[in-house]
Amino acid sequence: MKQWAKQSGFTIVELLIVIVVIAILAAITIVAYTGIQERAQTASVQSASSQAGKKIEAFAVTNVDTYPDTLSEVDIIDSSDLTYTYIVNNTTSPKNFCLSVADAQNPAISYSFTNSSGSTIEGECVRNLALDPDVTSTSSFQNIGNGSADFTASIDTTTYHDGAGSYRKLITSAGQSPGAIKLDHTATLNAGTPLSWSFWARPTRGGSIVTYTEGNRVSNSTYFGSGGSSTVSTPANQWTKVTGSIASLSESVRLSRVGGYSLQLQSGDRVWYDSYMVTATTYQLEYRDGGSPGWAWDGPANNSTSFGPSKRI
Repeated sequence: MKQWAKQSGFTIVELLIVIVVIAILAAITIVAYTGIQERAQTASVQSASSQAGKKIEAFAVTNVDTYPDTLSEVDIIDSSDLTYTYIVNNTTSPKNFCLSVADAQNPAISYSFTNSSGSTIEGECVRNLALDPDVTSTSSFQNIGNGSADFTASIDTTTYHDGAGSYRKLITSAGQSPGAIKLDHTATLNAGTPLSWSFWARPTRGGSIVTYTEGNRVSNSTYFGSGGSSTVSTPANQWTKVTGSIASLSESVRLSRVGGYSLQLQSGDRVWYDSYMVTATTYQLEYRDGGSPGWAWDGPANNSTSFGPSKRI
């Protein structure tokens, strides 16, 4: 009599183990591939930034140390893989430029080349619209919204978030104590332009700040105020980053100040404000000013706009 051989198959547990192992291996493969792809994109962006930056410097050698006004003058154009951003100021001494290249599919991968850097720096070229972003002078600071609290102002070189000092208010009567930085009120921001801003606040009493910006309409010079949709809690005795944005300006304006209001303080309280970053972008960027590596002032230091490379947050 024939005896059939006993055959055994996979149990459900064994099949589940196999599936889990395959899933883990697939995840590892995807992560590894993504890492390789991002490194390749980064290398490509860095190389393009370096080449384009050196091309701009070569242009200046044969053009009385003047950089091109546009990238088209040096035959640099966007491609399906790379996008270029160029900011130049040939009116200052020395003249300055910032050239950045971003991956078209992943713009967060961006590297810049500036006349002062000599090599690539991570980040994209952007202009900080705040005239004195580090608040080195009390005259640069502005009230915004309905500021009702009386105060004594000073520049504090012992308590600050960036740079060498901050703007300090010593409150002498209870009320709202807003904080904003001065912008170039002669510059026009056209309808449709996005605006993002951030700053740091440190009150001795907990509260909240509503972001806001003020100026005048280009059409008839009447008051313009916008951006009060974001409320940020500000705990006592610690630095808090306050961020605000306008996706698209509804009309052309000339802004005079940007910051926030609604912080309620009592007599004897103090509040510090520092590090204003104001950009015509839909996203936030790391704080930088004309004194940062690769950056330049458009005019007098701490009293003009500035530009250079900064990373997206």
